Amino acid sequence: LHLCDRRQRQMCIETGDEGIALSRLAPIGKAQFGNITVEAKSETEFIDEKTPVVIVRVEGYNVIVRRKE
Repeated sequence: LHLCDRRQRQMCIETGDEGIALSRLAPIGKAQFGNITVEAKSETEFIDEKTPVVIVRVEGYNVIVRRKE
């Protein structure tokens, strides 16, 4: 699954992409993947700002992430 900006196909995020939490995910906050900033939701736990994250799944416009191991 992936989420794309319809105006620019190269601006896509997909399951497995790695990024960083821009704010605390408690459980929702901002995360950045490359040059794309999205509202992300933590899968199971609160995630602190500047923590590396990975996309677990994309459900519509909901980007579900977990802490990168």
